[in-house]
Amino acid sequence: MFRLSENQRKKNINYLISENLLLKVKIVRKIIWLRILKNIFIKMIIVDSSILVAAFRKDEIHHQTALRTCQSADQILVIDYVLAETLTVLKMRESIYIMQKCHDFLFDSEGIIFDRLSDEEVKMSTDFFYSHQKNLSFVDCALVIYKKCRNLPLATFDKYLQKVLS
Repeated sequence: MFRLSENQRKKNINYLISENLLLKVKIVRKIIWLRILKNIFIKMIIVDSSILVAAFRKDEIHHQTALRTCQSADQILVIDYVLAETLTVLKMRESIYIMQKCHDFLFDSEGIIFDRLSDEEVKMSTDFFYSHQKNLSFVDCALVIYKKCRNLPLATFDKYLQKVLS
């Protein structure tokens, strides 16, 4: 039977480890390129509740613009805070029927992605909320942090939020 010397065994093991690492690096590079290409070819936006509310309130001044904004994106990111705020506003200002219609649309549509802030992003949002002017809600501060961390466009009709983003 053929036996490898200790040195040869170590060389073979090191070769296999380096090949394995090289393969992992190649896979990571492919994943990074796929993410870059996805962001180039797929229009993804984060939406504020002002967009969603306007889309479901026909008498809203920005109704048509909100619909066009939502239709122009391939994927719409809705964070949990925005979902809660949107459904609450629609229930209070419109009706349970309109709120339910919005809820069903959001949960039944393929292009809608729900996400939440990480623990670190929540902490950053809280710090930003404490230190910022009184015209921004906590949800607005969370959207600013989420947008900056994800480097994605944010659609909103909120003038104060737009001002902070510019």
